[in-house]
Amino acid sequence: MIDVKVLSMESSKNILTVSQISSQIRNCLESRFSSIWIKGEISNFIAHGSGHWYFSLKDENSQIKAVMFRGQNQKLSFRPQTGEEILVRGQISVYPPRGGYQVLCYDMEVVGSGLLQRQFEQIKRKLKAEGLFESERKKSLPLFPRHIVLITSPTGAAVRDILQILNRRFKAVRITLIPALVQGDQAPSSLLNALSLSKKLAPEVIIMGRGGGSTEDLWAFNDETLARAISAHPIPIISAVGHEIDFTICDFTADLRAPTPSAAAELVVQNGDDLLEKTARLKKQLYQSLQLKIGFFKDKLLSLEKALIHPKRYIQDFSQKLDETSLRFNQNVKQFFENKKQQISHLERVLLALNPKQVMERGFSIVTNAEGDPIFDTKDLKIKEILNIDFFKGQVKAEVKQKN
Repeated sequence: MIDVKVLSMESSKNILTVSQISSQIRNCLESRFSSIWIKGEISNFIAHGSGHWYFSLKDENSQIKAVMFRGQNQKLSFRPQTGEEILVRGQISVYPPRGGYQVLCYDMEVVGSGLLQRQFEQIKRKLKAEGLFESERKKSLPLFPRHIVLITSPTGAAVRDILQILNRRFKAVRITLIPALVQGDQAPSSLLNALSLSKKLAPEVIIMGRGGGSTEDLWAFNDETLARAISAHPIPIISAVGHEIDFTICDFTADLRAPTPSAAAELVVQNGDDLLEKTARLKKQLYQSLQLKIGFFKDKLLSLEKALIHPKRYIQDFSQKLDETSLRFNQNVKQFFENKKQQISHLERVLLALNPKQVMERGFSIVTNAEGDPIFDTKDLKIKEILNIDFFKGQVKAEVKQKN
């Protein structure tokens, strides 16, 4: 007898379920793209009630779904928005229920100026909370500084503008330039070294700054360590960075913020011509005051001279003047007391007219309830209520029988 074995067509194939193939794809993607950085623009951002963030990353040609779970996004200092360009670090994975691949995000950064602005606000809030911006910490600038230190680039337009204005306004001041980098990654440390050196020079005021530029160009003056060094510096510092619309962290911690380097030169010294004009004006006022004083004492000397030449006549004139002054004083005192007497008399008549006893003497009485409150309207009375009636002489109690 021939043994016949029937083979199933399925037994010769490697058949996988949908879940199995999804799991294998997921394992392949997660092992191949376990830690990558992706740059893209956020679209369809959703902050779910669970605390998880769901969004898409897109560029000109493609998009990919992404998720950042609550445990990761709580570590961020900002919340992204739709339309914002970001960098995310994560891994590519598959979400089996939909069979679609997505990015599991572990970290996130804002690209470009958006990131810088967030860092700026973060440092600003931190230092403000510590009180480094308070006016009580600011040092006053000297009125007439004799030695000024400039910390800036020796080749920039800022140093030329400052030196030109200082030379025009007040030539007597001594200027020391400490060259420093004002742009780039090495700028903060260069500015810190210049500040340290300025202490040894012992100037009366320091101007630190540079000309205008982009946010990235001015970023060295947003360095937290530099801002703290400015706040702690024993010498007054003027921050003069960029243009009038530019604000840096150093502006807030400095003792004075100048909108431009040129404005710093205007603020730090007085105008020499104005000082000369003011000096001349004060000299004239002093001369006039001295002339008045001399005239006053001259008259005094003449009076004393007359007294010494004719002492008897001088004494008689002084005695007569004293009598006239005494008479006027007595008349004024008498008139004062007469006016007060009339005022008191008037007040007595007013008080007498307002005295309720005077009214009651003409036949009127005062009706009060049991608590002693006066009754003005029958609506306030109740039948059988006991009332007190005060007459000019005596008092009775009455019971309410009827109200009209």
